[in-house]
Amino acid sequence: MEYEDVAKRPGMLPHLTTVQIDAILNQICAGAIEQRIYFSWRPFLPDPDDDMLVELALAAQASYIVTSNLRDLHPATQLGLRVIEPRDFLVIIESL
Repeated sequence: MEYEDVAKRPGMLPHLTTVQIDAILNQICAGAIEQRIYFSWRPFLPDPDDDMLVELALAAQASYIVTSNLRDLHPATQLGLRVIEPRDFLVIIESL
């Protein structure tokens, strides 16, 4: 839902139609694994809408949160998560 909200903001992806954005998001969802959250860390981040990302990452035992919003997600590093930009994550996975 967060991806959809951001992707459909006016001017965010001006080269894509709403139908194209929906198709991309449907592909992402098709490959996703549902992760239930069994605990809450709220409030934790400056933007309460981002707290869910930390909770999901911890519940899924993820190593990274990949985001362009480094400033707001930086506190997640206190919980052992690496918060990095998409381009840096691509470098990491290309080397695997």
